[in-house]
Amino acid sequence: MDDENAVAIVGIACRFPGADDIDEYWENLREGKCFIDEVPEERWNTNEADVRDVDESWKDRSKYAALIKEHDKWDNKFFGVSNSEAEWTNPQHCLALELTYSALENAGYTKNAIKGSKTGIYIGAMNDDFLIGLPNSRNELNNFVVTGMAPSITSNRISYYFDLRGLSMTLDTACSSALVAVHLGCQSIRSGESETAICGGVNSILSPLTFIPLSKAKMISPTGTSHAFMKDANGYVRGEGCGIVILKNYKKALLDGDHIWGLIGTGCNQDGHTNTPITAPSSKQQHSLLRDIYSTFRVDPATIQYIEAHGTGTPVGDPIEVKALATFFTSYLEDNKSIFIGSVKTNIGHLESSAGTAGLIKTLLMMRQRQYVPSLHFKRDNANPAIDFDNIPLQVSTSVTDWKAYSDGSRVACVNSFGFGGTNCHAIVKTLPNKESSYIAQNEYVLICFSANSLEALMKTTDHTKQCLAISKYNIIDLSYTSLVKRNHFRFRMPCVASNLEELGKEILRKTPKLGNNTIDGTTGRNLVFLFCGVGTVWKGTCQKMLSAYTPFREKFREVDEELQKFTNFSLIDEIQRPDDSIASDPFKGPLIIFACQVSLFYLWSVLNVKPDIIIGQSVGEVAAAHASGCLCLADAVKVIYHRSFLSAKARGGSMMVIGRCNVKQIQTLCNEYHDKVCIAVYSSREACVISGDKDAIHDMKHKLDSEMPELLKKELDVGCAYHSHHMDNVSNEIENKLAGLSGKAPAIVLISTVTGAIINDDSMGSASYWTRNLRDPVLLKEAVACALQEKKINIIVEIGPKPVVKAHLKKITDFNAVSIPSMNQPNEQQTFTCALGDLYEHDVNVKWNNLFNGNENIVDIPRYKYCREGNLINADSLKAGLKVQFQKTNNHAFISQAPMSKDFKIEITPITTPYVYEHTVHERKIAPGALHAEIALTVATKVLDLSLNQIEIDLNFIRPLAVGQDQSLQLQALVTDKRYFEIKRNADIICRGR
Repeated sequence: MDDENAVAIVGIACRFPGADDIDEYWENLREGKCFIDEVPEERWNTNEADVRDVDESWKDRSKYAALIKEHDKWDNKFFGVSNSEAEWTNPQHCLALELTYSALENAGYTKNAIKGSKTGIYIGAMNDDFLIGLPNSRNELNNFVVTGMAPSITSNRISYYFDLRGLSMTLDTACSSALVAVHLGCQSIRSGESETAICGGVNSILSPLTFIPLSKAKMISPTGTSHAFMKDANGYVRGEGCGIVILKNYKKALLDGDHIWGLIGTGCNQDGHTNTPITAPSSKQQHSLLRDIYSTFRVDPATIQYIEAHGTGTPVGDPIEVKALATFFTSYLEDNKSIFIGSVKTNIGHLESSAGTAGLIKTLLMMRQRQYVPSLHFKRDNANPAIDFDNIPLQVSTSVTDWKAYSDGSRVACVNSFGFGGTNCHAIVKTLPNKESSYIAQNEYVLICFSANSLEALMKTTDHTKQCLAISKYNIIDLSYTSLVKRNHFRFRMPCVASNLEELGKEILRKTPKLGNNTIDGTTGRNLVFLFCGVGTVWKGTCQKMLSAYTPFREKFREVDEELQKFTNFSLIDEIQRPDDSIASDPFKGPLIIFACQVSLFYLWSVLNVKPDIIIGQSVGEVAAAHASGCLCLADAVKVIYHRSFLSAKARGGSMMVIGRCNVKQIQTLCNEYHDKVCIAVYSSREACVISGDKDAIHDMKHKLDSEMPELLKKELDVGCAYHSHHMDNVSNEIENKLAGLSGKAPAIVLISTVTGAIINDDSMGSASYWTRNLRDPVLLKEAVACALQEKKINIIVEIGPKPVVKAHLKKITDFNAVSIPSMNQPNEQQTFTCALGDLYEHDVNVKWNNLFNGNENIVDIPRYKYCREGNLINADSLKAGLKVQFQKTNNHAFISQAPMSKDFKIEITPITTPYVYEHTVHERKIAPGALHAEIALTVATKVLDLSLNQIEIDLNFIRPLAVGQDQSLQLQALVTDKRYFEIKRNADIICRGR
């Protein structure tokens, strides 16, 4: 079982009667619910079925079944299937595909992750009710019926949708089909033929016709109850649904960090001619299968703690199965030890070709939840007399009880599944404890993302997650990991940032009403701009959380720090971890921190595969931008930033001030009045700028603005010196000397200079003269940003630095579609970075989510995609009528017939069927007699009102005569406008109406 060829179950999904997923299935099992019920008339009404049989006992036996909800609905748009194709697609195909997606989601396998892989598909499907209705639709069939009716497409459609390249087959071994499919998947994994196997079974009950032969064979119960192991056993109750499991080599699953439900070993054999008739089970062959499989897998039968029996509730089958089990296990068990046995068919009926996975998934859920659940209806005093429970080591589970594990944490069980043609299958299942998450809560913010193919599905998915959070505990890191790495991502998106589950619940509530604004427009391109900010962005605590939270950021920061220490006598990391109160305004250390932060941020974004189309650097930010774009190597960039910062810090005494809500031209005119003592240092937008110069002059200018233009926004910057003013004149000359011999390259990424406001195409950033201008000339931020933006794209500006700068000015720079996303900001830079990830996700920027995690995370079961099923299956009235076995509902009237599933009637008048019509003459014209209209009205009334002729009275109002030509056939319609009024029409003309 656990050797190098062992097979693991890594994903499961089901849709069974009363349960849309495994959670609901488990709750139903634990609560002991039964979902066998009378068949609703929407499926069929046996009293209206057009079946002529003197023995109508089948009608009683076909009254009961265990059915799923929305059997005729499917989210076909999710799977890329048009409505016209869905209309003629076998619902079994749809169930199998839908549940395969859910099982892969449970395993944490995305569509891209398995695309092109050697994944085998093995789906059991024995019935094909869909075909029953097709002959009645022979006049409406289209090309999609070719694939819609083919059993092979049940599995092949899965291969097609996911682009899987392994063997894909639909198999039929009757009621053992699903477990045999699992067996074939195990063999495929063990042989190396498949990397992964998708296995299961599907069964849709669409018509009462199949009940007729089963009733005559007395296989199905007339009372609608599955009495497994009981003396009341009188046949099984049919059920429908689909169960899918995902298989993988155990060692590979461990290596890949998969969530492992359990290990499985399977075996099959055949009854041959060991019993008569062919449908009779063989105790001898069942016993032989048990002996072979436990020997093959070297499993001690005494370790089995639970048996999920085939247990159909037939008076012959149950005793034969229990006898084989008891005979085999007794010799291995110590005295007084017994094994629990049960049958899920008491809950959901016999799912026939899906029965094996119904039992297997039930067993896996019990093992996961550490509880045995009851097998319904059984009482010891009502046991099948052919089963001697007093003297065998098998005990029917009749209540919820704890399932104790072995000392190694394992639990061991087995599952039986038999086909009525003699193909037997047995599976041994062993579960081991899954690894616990190694994450210890550190109050860090994480990103949890939800997405769907439609707004409605997104709302249903988030609502389901909210419900799960209310009743179950999750590790928020595992939840983030699953949502980002182990889920497919769709057009409608909702990112949530939270540090704990309570916050997440509140975020979902806050953001859900805003859904609809988060739709990705796949037709619009994206222009990703990285903007490296300038001075005035450092704050006490800058980079502390980023250094702690992100390894790539920390590693790159340390590398920059080591380069800087070739020039300085201090560690920048030490300064950040123990900052003094003046760090934000320090004109030397502040720019160094900005540079190290920007280089580290750019590296972190690169590790996450977020790569810019365009780079802009603002003032001091141009140094890191030059390195990021490939113009300067790290050593040269460090050299530039050190000398720029050290020399400019010596030029103290000046001041800088931000002015907003202004007319920049007016501010320029005002600056001119101070005769070069004040100048515009940064042109931020149409309505904002930064002035720089002498402190006294700036104070005077502020007072003047306060009195003359009080509406302006004015804020002095705590930067320690006046950049881009005459205070930098001497510094510029020194920088040119210090950077002599500097070399660079042309940028590898489009780079826009804030010195010139234009694209840099050469190696000019590798010259000392560029950096003198960078320090002295005004910053043309508005021009540079405007140059970077593109009119027909969504412009995403990611701000690289401790604080955002352009975010406040963007709307005053451009009218294009543009958004600013800060990478960091106070008070919580790690939260801001996480929000930035969410914003990029919302804008469909491809992030390499794996690199956010350390590899020790666990896959969890949410978020789980919730489909928006629509009634696009079995849509044609003729098909519905064929499945319900309702054909011509007028008892083969000579010339009146009713369209299937319609209130309207068709009248065919011909010389053969109604010769008397052609013999009636009025004023030498052949006119249909009034008796014809009366006969039509009476026939319609008997069918619509369900009354006999002597109970009906009709009133006729003749509108126009109905002329008939010589030997001319006529087509009329009788339309029932409500239950008591009708019209007889010829084409668009009303001939007669009445009630």
